[in-house]
Amino acid sequence: MLEEKRIKRNKLYAALLDGLFIVILSLIFVLPASLYYVDASNNGVVTNLILTLFSLSFVFAFLICFLYLYIPALAFKGETIGMRIFSIQYVDKEGNPLKGGKMALRAIIVTLLTYLTAGLGFIICLIAIGVSHDGRTFYDVIISDKVVSTLA
Repeated sequence: MLEEKRIKRNKLYAALLDGLFIVILSLIFVLPASLYYVDASNNGVVTNLILTLFSLSFVFAFLICFLYLYIPALAFKGETIGMRIFSIQYVDKEGNPLKGGKMALRAIIVTLLTYLTAGLGFIICLIAIGVSHDGRTFYDVIISDKVVSTLA
């Protein structure tokens, strides 16, 4: 029981850290484009190029989110950077590390949920981790995975 609470707490911390990394990386693309768009809008010179750059900044932020969730998970056998720091890992029902396809599906679901709900999906996931008895979110159930500790 104590181990489950520690894993659940560490999953929450890892999700917060990963979310912070994603926000910072996304802001690198979105913030300059947004400031440029607002400045152009205030001066009344919004052009198709400015609108395109503004839109592309969100596409790049979306791709950064997906890549952040997917590439480290491939490199670290199912762990994001936050999960690696807090010594937890996603595994399948049999206890094996997730395969690349399941990691990609997880990254797609989380990225879409986060961006389609303007960040609300991330908050919903954090609440789900906190209130579920085993710390699983709905996409954990969809993908049939669980979180385990990698501490010896």
